[in-house]
Amino acid sequence: RAAKEKPDRGLSNNGAQIWNHSFYWQCLAAPQGQRPTGRLAEMIDDAFGSTDQLLAKLKEEAVGHFSNGWAWLVLDRDSLKITSLHDADTPLVYEGMRPLLTLDVWEHAYYIDYRNARPDFAEKVLGNIVNWEFVAQNLDGNGESRANQG
Repeated sequence: RAAKEKPDRGLSNNGAQIWNHSFYWQCLAAPQGQRPTGRLAEMIDDAFGSTDQLLAKLKEEAVGHFSNGWAWLVLDRDSLKITSLHDADTPLVYEGMRPLLTLDVWEHAYYIDYRNARPDFAEKVLGNIVNWEFVAQNLDGNGESRANQG
């Protein structure tokens, strides 16, 4: 946050990318057929109608994101929202925005296996390997510290 406010573009970009990736890895789990439960499931149903509709909207955001960046499910104050951020931008620098789940849409995340088929990558990840337990934990607002490297 301080690097972005300063602004120290190099430090901000590198710090955000490290944090975004650390958070991303924790958003993934072995394919176990996980689904959201409890409070998270209720919030998803209220905001999007169903988990499948949430995943469709998150995929749409990821696929429609121009160039490099991240698709996010965030808790923006008290509401679930889907957004995308470019390059090394991160929800940590926005007042009231708490990260819950992210999908890396930089080409390095999918190009070797999927080439230009970002939609296939997004569908496979979102439909099969989301760590919903981690996402639910992040409702407490402490997702930032779960991905800290220091």
